[in-house]
Amino acid sequence: MQDAVRLTIVNGWNDSHIKDYAKIIERIDPDFVEVKAYMWIGFSRYRLGQEAMPRHNEIADFSHKLKVEIDTYTRTRMNGAGFRFSRKNSYL
Repeated sequence: MQDAVRLTIVNGWNDSHIKDYAKIIERIDPDFVEVKAYMWIGFSRYRLGQEAMPRHNEIADFSHKLKVEIDTYTRTRMNGAGFRFSRKNSYL
């Protein structure tokens, strides 16, 4: 069985503390890590403003900074609106 951690990034809420995310990921040791953007759709539009939705370049930048911190993973591919990392000894 393979494990995954998915981070849904929301501007102004959880778009910082990259080193803390890296520590959690290393402790959990999942096979995959996915970083994606919060999408301003559906009922969430009543809870958050559109500015909470990160742009693609912001997710790419966050993913790059996270990759620097978790060197046991490789950024394998873009996955829709986000990025996927895999453990260096895992397969897709």
